Formats: sequence, structure tokens, C-alpha cells
Amino acid sequence: MRKIIQISSCLYLIVFYSEAQVLDDSTQSIYGPTTCQFTYFENIKYNRTRYFNPDTTLSRFHIYSYVNRYGNKLQDLGNIGTSAIPVYYEQPEVIGRTSGYKSYDAYFTRATDIKLYNTRSPYTGIYSVFGGGYRFILDVSHNQNIKPNWSFGANYQKLTINKQVSATGRGDLEASSTSYNAYTSYWTKDSAYSVTAAFSRMFHLVNESGGIKNENFQGLNGYFGNNVNVNLETAESSLLRIDYLLYQQLRLTPLLELYNDFRQNIGNNYFSESGLEKEGDYYDRILINTSSTSEFGKFREISNESGLKGDLHRAHYQAYFRIRSTDFVPKYLPSERMLESYLGGELRYDNDTTYVLGISGELMQNGNHRFGATYENRLWKLSYRRIMYEPGAIHENYFGNHFEWYHDFLPVQSDKAEAYLKIKLGKIGIYPNISFSLIGNNIYYGADKMPAQANGFAQLSSPGLSFDILAGRNLHWNGEAIYTLVTGNEEAADAFRIPTFFVNSQVYYEKILFNDNLHFLAGVDAHYRTGYYAYAYNPVIQQFYLQDSFEIPSRILADVYVNLRIDNLRLFTKMTYINQPKGSGYFASPGYIGQPSVFDFGVSWMFYD
Repeated sequence: MRKIIQISSCLYLIVFYSEAQVLDDSTQSIYGPTTCQFTYFENIKYNRTRYFNPDTTLSRFHIYSYVNRYGNKLQDLGNIGTSAIPVYYEQPEVIGRTSGYKSYDAYFTRATDIKLYNTRSPYTGIYSVFGGGYRFILDVSHNQNIKPNWSFGANYQKLTINKQVSATGRGDLEASSTSYNAYTSYWTKDSAYSVTAAFSRMFHLVNESGGIKNENFQGLNGYFGNNVNVNLETAESSLLRIDYLLYQQLRLTPLLELYNDFRQNIGNNYFSESGLEKEGDYYDRILINTSSTSEFGKFREISNESGLKGDLHRAHYQAYFRIRSTDFVPKYLPSERMLESYLGGELRYDNDTTYVLGISGELMQNGNHRFGATYENRLWKLSYRRIMYEPGAIHENYFGNHFEWYHDFLPVQSDKAEAYLKIKLGKIGIYPNISFSLIGNNIYYGADKMPAQANGFAQLSSPGLSFDILAGRNLHWNGEAIYTLVTGNEEAADAFRIPTFFVNSQVYYEKILFNDNLHFLAGVDAHYRTGYYAYAYNPVIQQFYLQDSFEIPSRILADVYVNLRIDNLRLFTKMTYINQPKGSGYFASPGYIGQPSVFDFGVSWMFYD
């Protein structure tokens, strides 16, 4: 009843404010979303003329958790800010050496992913979420043109996420994260020369729980009791990520441009446990210190790429040479340094809105390679990508307080082909699609929580269907369904844990009220997946591993929400997991329960002058 009163009060205040706006507003600003646009670094580098306006739509405004932002295709530990792994296999972008730490990638904005604005007036955006269970998100950004050909922007983000299990009260945090980034772009008046510099930093801290302690529960509902305990109380993981980017290009003629792309990336992962005397039974073994654990893996890469590119009518070409050095520094082993060299290029033909054809490739000095081809027109899209890439540093050599291994793995091979069909029948859009992946020499973490390399190949086949339907003028229904079949060599296939059926659905009603001053949207989001033996999580090395003892049951999650927009102000109220059974819930990962039903509130305000 209290939650219903809270929702009703919020809606009343919002409608009251909207009516006040209708009565009192008498002036209109000449600046707004249409006078402000942004692009991404990749579009500048590859001469793609793509610009976007700030998002003012409502259909996805209530979606704020990272799992939901990824279309529920992310497996985490049941709370915002915790370690996460994609539900579906994704090919890596880098064919050279990486650290092998990836479980916090979803929370970091790389320097290459920063939005680069070109504004006619200063633009400031404030976004904040007050989630139930004391979860808080703040995102503030400011962008402006210092001169017509010189832009600047900065962003600050803060996450404070309270524990959802065994919390002692408000402020007993499970995750805390502070991120900020900045960029500046300058171009000459004739656009012959341009330079972009960007910087991004994140410090992410997680108090590890190790999951709920199984105290001889009678069935899975025991995990949802009021007095459950967690396995770890004094363990902590943290991550420091820093990205630097400096990009310059000089156009001599439309057919010949020179460019240089310099990057430096730092990733430091830490784990500590101060209470081994009490919590030592959780760990498989203790090799160095019987009272505490303190470990880290520090990775730094420096990349310098120089190349030629140009355009001839609708055709584009690019050729480059890159030098990349990597340093991996573990706590107890000698540091590892590698020097890599690459040759690569791209060809693209863009026939306006009719079709786009492109091929790209990259070759590393040791034979690792990447090749891709895409073709897209108004009716369908085809893509193919082959990649052979280096194992991560942590996969091959590791020694710490709880694990030790030494390997010399082969490069991983991966082929992925996708087809996507676009069928539009009036107010109905139907999009059949299929994805096929062939992965050889795959590296995974087995039931012993240590890395291994699979023999043979695994095949992943995922036919799917997306759709959007407009019923009448205001009722919308969209969604997707995916079926996945994993076949191939027994060991290779077993390393991929993917639900057989996966479904997302969104139904919402949208209408403009009060003489076009209040944009109203109310809807229901639902997600379903079949049960499967999902990956378990090892906090010591921040990796997900195989397990066959805990099957995640099938689940249906439903959220209801109301989204509103009044001029440049957007608000949402949301009830998460409204269909939660009494005394039960769902599992995000083995031993980790998902977010229980809570009331969330969010606001976004955009200022254009």
C-alpha cells in the first residue's frame, strides 16, 4: 500500500507541474535537441557522416540498469555494479594481447565511446535514478562549442548501490563507482585539419559476497529467506581504468588524407580478503598467506596507428600500420612485455540509402588476423567476421594465494555469420534473423576455476525474430525471441552456457496530453528465459566458470512503469519485478539472487542555453 501511495503522489505532482507549465509558459527557446548534435570517434576516423541528436524519447527512458540496457543479454550477480558476462558469445575487437579481465567492462565508457558534440549553444544534461533498496545513479554532462570550430565536453557519473542481501542498513554498499571523462575537438574552418583528444577514468569498488551461503536449504526458496547469510564479508574487488586518446587527420585532397591515432589504456584489477581465518573455507586452497589475501593484475597498452584514407564519390578506402606494446604486471610473477605490429585496411561503398558494401581486415605479425564483410540494403543485411586472437595474459600465467597455473595456449579462432531481414507491412515490422558462430581453441574456466583450452570446435546457432507493432494510434508492442542450439565437440560445446529460449517483450500506451505539453507513456516490460546451468563466479580472479550443480530455473520478469516528458524534463516511475512470488524470486547467477520487487524513480533534465 505504501508503494501505491508513493506512485500516486509522484504522478499527482507531475501532472500538477505539467498543468502549471501549460498555463504559465509564454516564451519558447530557440535552442533545443534539433540544434545540438553529436557523433562518435569511429565515425570521424572512418569518414562516416553520421550525426545524432540528444535522445528525448520515452519508450526506453525507464531502462536504467545495465542488464536491461543490454537487452537482458548480460548475466550479473543480481545487483547493479557487480561483475557481468554476456549471455551470448561476442567476438573480441582486439586480436593481440589483453589482460583477460573483462567482467567490469559494461560499466566503463572508453575514450573511443564518448559522445563528441557540436552545439550551437551550451548543452547540459542531468540524469538521476533513485532506485529502491538504496540504489542511486547520477550522470551529469556538459558540452559546448568554445568557438564554432572548437568543441569541449565533460561527463561525471556516480553509482552507489546498497547490498540487497545481508545489508546492515543504508550505506552498506555492495558497489560504488566514480567515473568521469572529457574531450575536446578542433577543426580548421575548411575542415582540412582536425584533432580530437579524449580522456576517461573509472574507479569501481565491489564488496564481494561470494553468494548466499547454502545452509542446507530445503529447496531453492531457502535462498530468499529474511535471515540468509553470505559467504564473504571481508572480501573486496576493485578496478581502475584509464583511457587516453589523441587523434589527428589532415586532408590533402578528397582522395588522400593522412591520420594518426594514438591511445594509451590502463587497467588495474585488485582483490583483497582480510578475514581468511573466518572465511577460509570458501576458498579452494591457500598457498601463501593463511590470514589475508592481497592480489592484483596491472595491464597497460600503448598503441600508435598511422594511415592513409580517402573518398572517391561514394567509395572510401583506408590503410594503416600500427605498433602496439603491452605490459602485464602480476603481483607474484615477473612482468610480461609484448610488442605487436599490425597491417590493416578497409574498403566501403555507400550508395546513399540504397545499399552499403564494406570489407575490412587486419593482420598481426604472428599470424593473428581479423577479416570482415558486410552488405546491407533496404530489405536485408548480411555480415561475416573471422578473427584469430591472442589468449589473455591471465589465462596463461597466474600465481596467487589461491590459484596457480602456467599454460601456453594456442590463439582462439572464431567465425561468425549473421543475416537480418527487414519486412515492413504497414504498421507491422517483422525482422527475422539468424546468427551462426564457429569457435575453435576456445579458452574457458572449468569447474576447478582454472583456465583450459577446448579441443575441437563449438557451433552456436541462434535463429531469432524481432518485431514492432502499432495498434491504432497509441498502442505499441515490440519484442524479440531467440532460440539457441549449441553443438560440436563435447568439450568445446559444453563451455558455452546459453539459455535455449530467450524472449523480451514491451507493450506500452503513448499519448500527447494538455495541448502537446505533456507526453505520457505507460507500459509493461517482460523477459523470459529457459532454465540452464549458468556460469558461476569466482571473485578472486574476477572470472566466470563452468558448473553443473546449480541450475538456474526458468523465469519471467515483469516491470510496470509510467514515463512522462514536459518540455525538456523527463521522469519515470517504475515497479521492478511486479510479479515476484511471495517468499521467492529469481536467480541472476548460481548462489546470487536477482533484484527483488522495488519502486524506482528517475529524472532527466536537459538545458540548451
